[in-house]
Amino acid sequence: MARRKKTNNKYDVILKLTKKDQKGLLKIMAKIYFVYRKEKKDKITNEQANNEYVKYLSRFVPLVKDLSHAGYESLKDLSNLSTEELANYINELGMNYEEFKQNYHENVNNFMKLILALAILDKNDIRISKINNPKKTLNSIAQGSYLYMFENSLDCLSDDDQERICSIFRKDFSYENITDNEKSLIEEYHNKFMQEYVNPYVKDEVKKEDLLYMVKTLGQNRNSI
Repeated sequence: MARRKKTNNKYDVILKLTKKDQKGLLKIMAKIYFVYRKEKKDKITNEQANNEYVKYLSRFVPLVKDLSHAGYESLKDLSNLSTEELANYINELGMNYEEFKQNYHENVNNFMKLILALAILDKNDIRISKINNPKKTLNSIAQGSYLYMFENSLDCLSDDDQERICSIFRKDFSYENITDNEKSLIEEYHNKFMQEYVNPYVKDEVKKEDLLYMVKTLGQNRNSI
């Protein structure tokens, strides 16, 4: 596929956000390691270490949010394509249709787990300071897993919301089973993100090559959450 021309559409804006949030993360990982070593050698207290972990965790969570919103926005765009249009895009990219469907379902499941859980936290006004075990949460995120962050390390949710978040991260969860109320919750949460961080900075419309890029991204094999 030809190299994409430089544009400033909504995906470009979100990509700039992710790059900004990724900046300095390697240095932060090194700092986390030094805090861990100090804690292990009793050079700082557990409370002091947790305060440091919370500070560093606050640098990771925005990146998780950016990625989940980017995935959701691309799902909305691809959902507007007809089956024929999507099939043509898949053929144009030289991708296998059945393989695409399997990877697409897995990738959509991954970011829908994230954005639904984040929307529930947002509804309850849960902030980073509410995380009980920031060290374990940081370790989970560093390994590409967000389950612990939502399922076990927050204690300010109702029983229903806590149970729902636990169910979201089960292996048999499918985004197709998200309720209408949850869809509305996600849409409200996503629109708030787009209106604040993306829409004011968009100058270009999404073109065919941008959709081809999103089809390729969602059709690739990735690790599950």
